[in-house]
Amino acid sequence: GGFGGTDMYISFRNKDGSWKRAINMGKSINSKFNEFPSGLTPDGKYFIFASSRMGPFTPDIYWVSSKVIENLK
Repeated sequence: GGFGGTDMYISFRNKDGSWKRAINMGKSINSKFNEFPSGLTPDGKYFIFASSRMGPFTPDIYWVSSKVIENLK
């Protein structure tokens, strides 16, 4: 159910503290190539991740607004 090699998914907590089912982060993050571990900048404004879009042996770092996460909720 993904876009390519390895996709990133995200899960949110329910009000009772349990976790919702993980969902694919979509085409804003995932590509037909491999995406790798990610995180937020310390100020919470940007979501940073690595992807092999430029070639299998040259992963590069990408960033998008952290609003991509809010849009998935």
